[in-house]
Amino acid sequence: MADLVLGLLNPYKLDEHNYGGYKIPEFISDNGENRFRSITIVKNSYGVDDVSVGYLFLGENSFVTELPTSKEMNRDNSYEAYRNASRELLLN
Repeated sequence: MADLVLGLLNPYKLDEHNYGGYKIPEFISDNGENRFRSITIVKNSYGVDDVSVGYLFLGENSFVTELPTSKEMNRDNSYEAYRNASRELLLN
């Protein structure tokens, strides 16, 4: 049996427009690429499970990084920087 099980989800493919408080259509780049993925800890024998985290996903170069919480993103209205994956954002 596995001690750790992770799930990767692209809510946009399921026609979800709000997932975990994130506004999914706001992650579609100007070129039509979907930049949002969610990773869920489905099972964890040694710690917390049933937890989902939003990630910025750049499929064209395999870059993945954790997003701020949906509350922070909605408060700061910071979707634009993540949607078009600015160089400054990726280097910080």
